[in-house]
Amino acid sequence: MFQMSSPDAWHDFELVTKSKPLAIRETLNQIRHFISPFALEPAFVDTLELVLAEALNNVVEHAHGDNSDGVIWLRCAREPSGFVLQIRDDGNAMPNGQIPNTPMALRHGAFNSVPEGGFGWHLIRHLADRVDYQRLAGQNCLTLHVPFTQS
Repeated sequence: MFQMSSPDAWHDFELVTKSKPLAIRETLNQIRHFISPFALEPAFVDTLELVLAEALNNVVEHAHGDNSDGVIWLRCAREPSGFVLQIRDDGNAMPNGQIPNTPMALRHGAFNSVPEGGFGWHLIRHLADRVDYQRLAGQNCLTLHVPFTQS
């Protein structure tokens, strides 16, 4: 199941996809295709794709796990300062209702001590300047802002 709609072809799009690795790959390809008319810097496109890949793969692996019927809703909107990504899924809530904290060891290069999931969230937090998670009406709701310029 892959559906895509474009309320305003130049500013935002929405899609619904299955929570499966191959569906995520196809989703990332569709997003690259959709944003191609924006003439964005290649480095920004790569950053946007990396953030989305990490977040969407987390949904597949952790929120849905073995549930092959899981669904992901994605909305992407262009703003003057970057893109806002809204990801919703019907999977399991994040532990303690919060995004996992990045271990200090990761920030100092001790990668062997990083627990599962630590590196992906580190990348997301580093590349997105706003990260918000809520559990609403039985769904995970993750909102990310990926700025055009990295600080």
